Parts: sequence; C-alpha cells; structure tokens
Amino acid sequence: MAQQVARRYAGTTSETATVWGSNFRTMPEVAAFANGVMLRFQDLNDTYVVKSNGHPSDVIPGIISVAEALHADGPSVINAVVLAYDVYCNFVEAININSKGWDQPVYAGLATVLGIGKLMRLTSEQMGNAIALALVPNMALEQTRRGELSAWKGCAAANAARNAVFAASLARDGFSGPAAVFEGKSGLWDIVGRFEWSLPMDRSGLRRISESHIKTLPICYHGQCAALAALE
Repeated sequence: MAQQVARRYAGTTSETATVWGSNFRTMPEVAAFANGVMLRFQDLNDTYVVKSNGHPSDVIPGIISVAEALHADGPSVINAVVLAYDVYCNFVEAININSKGWDQPVYAGLATVLGIGKLMRLTSEQMGNAIALALVPNMALEQTRRGELSAWKGCAAANAARNAVFAASLARDGFSGPAAVFEGKSGLWDIVGRFEWSLPMDRSGLRRISESHIKTLPICYHGQCAALAALE
C-alpha cells in the first residue's frame, strides 16, 4: 500500500529518491514515508528506553531519502544519522511525552529534521525554522497505540520522516516557522511542561547510537523473554 501511494508522486526535479525494493523513484518526502513503513514491517526496529521509549532507527528513512536526492557521500550520511540518534535519545531521556498523550513520532520528527538539516547544510536560522516547521504542525497523538491497532500504527513514524523532509525543504527554500516553538505561549513547554535537555553525549562520552538496543526476535520488545524461554 505504501508503494502504491509513492507511485502517485513522480519526482519532477533532479532531487528524487528510490522506494526500496522497487524500480522507481519519487519525491524524497514520499520515499521517506514508503521506506519508513517498510522499515517497521518486520518489527525489527531498535529501541531506547529511559524516561520514555522509542525507536531511534525511525530517523533513517528520511535521512537516506534526502541523502540520495542530494547525492551525499557515505560519511555525511553516517554523521547525520549519528546526530539524529543523539537528539532522539536525549529527547527520550529529557521528557516522557507519552505520559502527556503524545506519541513517539514527536521524538522522531525533531531528530530527523536535524539530521536532514545537517545533510542540507542549513544555516542556523534555517535550522531553527526547520525545527519549528517539523514540530508545530505535526504533534502526534498517542491514540495511535490505543485500542484495536489500525494500519496507522505502522505508519506513524514513517509520517514523521516524511514531515521532517518536507519541513527541512521548506526551511531551505526560505519558509519561516514560529519563533518560540519551545518556550513561547502554546509552545512545547506549555503543553508538556518545562524540561531540561542536555546535548548530545552521555557521561561515558559514547554516542547514543552505540547504546540503542537491537532485538533478538522480530516481535514486540516486551515479548522477547517469553518467546526466548519458549524456544529454549
């Protein structure tokens, strides 16, 4: 279904990206969505758990789609992913937004747009606008994970990747976003409460990407021990 959606959006510029497992290219933000859905399909994504939890690997499809569109080199892509992991994981450490009714894509969208902004070599002003344009229009409700799960459960993080690509592209082209997205009236601190957020490295000096947990089996993290015990 995600590939069918992507086929409706033919790239009209030189900046296009591949939809994984296919022979066609499309707009980077649409490729980010389709590839993000596929990344979640096997339920093998990583996790990072502190005050809250999430799947930092959700940042990768958006960064890869932009990297391909810009013909970025390998080291630049790795640096962008490592940066996005630092932001995502530190955000998870700083505040449990899930307890406030917001879903994990809030973490992913902000982390991804910073990784993409690094790839695009945005100025400080453009990066600030990209952050605002990724966050303000795209606060995701945790209702996604309640009750009988819909198809959207596997698409929510992919949508954050799509939104991040679009936000960074808008900022690069000169669009501005609200100036006080964190501290202003009706900003993030108004919604979830003020929190301290130290970036980007931990006490040991390790980057967060080295501390994310990888699954043994392609099932929910909470089921790993039961399934391993049953196999044994």
